[in-house]
Amino acid sequence: NRVHFMCSIDAERLVASGLSIAKSRTILGAIDNNCHHDNRVQREKKSILLSSKYGPRKGGELLAQLVRAMPDWKFTIFGTGWDKFIESERLSSYSNFEYVLWNENVRNSLMSSHSIFLSLSNLEGGPIPLLEALNCGMFAVVTDTGFARDLILEGINGNVVPIDSNCEGIMLSISKARINEERSIHSVSHLTWDRLAKFYLSDVTSAEDVTI
Repeated sequence: NRVHFMCSIDAERLVASGLSIAKSRTILGAIDNNCHHDNRVQREKKSILLSSKYGPRKGGELLAQLVRAMPDWKFTIFGTGWDKFIESERLSSYSNFEYVLWNENVRNSLMSSHSIFLSLSNLEGGPIPLLEALNCGMFAVVTDTGFARDLILEGINGNVVPIDSNCEGIMLSISKARINEERSIHSVSHLTWDRLAKFYLSDVTSAEDVTI
């Protein structure tokens, strides 16, 4: 009975192309049930985490510039497929850089020990790691892609930056970050699998709105 979208950007595009707004519903993703803030881990103040599989749209070149420009900040890539890029940019030679292969068992500790979640992509449907990072109490600095504008309360749980931001612009946004674990976690606490399932089931059985 409705077309479901992961973010409002995509919904607005299709509505502008003729889809009835009554047939449109934006349903943000749900947080992994195993994802949570680890209270046993101490958060490092000047630490930045990029959680993603490698791809040309992920902003790797900009990340490399940030690593070189911010030697007093720790940068960690948490993901897969970054080996060739890291080698080409010689990032392993920088003492403030670390690469950790994605592993669910260490996700919570990494997202609980780092302060800033960074996404530099020029195209995203989510990204889902943004949900996880906020649920672990991080402050997000993310490009205006996917559901970033739907989730981020500017200056509260993160900052949204333009897709074409340069190194100086990202550094400025990072410098403005004001981490508040409780506010970040609260901002995504409603994004459960139960909530998502209710929306889907409602739109399969009827076209009526469901208040959740």
